[in-house]
Amino acid sequence: VAFKYITLAPHCVRRSAGVWSWKLDDVKRQGMSTRQWARSHLMQLQLGDDLTHLLRGGNRYPIAPDEEIKALLPELQTAD
Repeated sequence: VAFKYITLAPHCVRRSAGVWSWKLDDVKRQGMSTRQWARSHLMQLQLGDDLTHLLRGGNRYPIAPDEEIKALLPELQTAD
């Protein structure tokens, strides 16, 4: 899935990643959970480093920690 963005506020992009993660099936998320998929796409966009959850409909949904995604997808490792 590719995101196509015009200039959007970061909170709109974060919410979009969450919505897509809930709508996609396991095959389209490449076997990742919704928590992992949302975090991986936020990491690719370099957004949401400080997030631990996403809000939807007044509910808080946790997303995977950076370390979990870096273990799954080594290409997202950053050179510190």
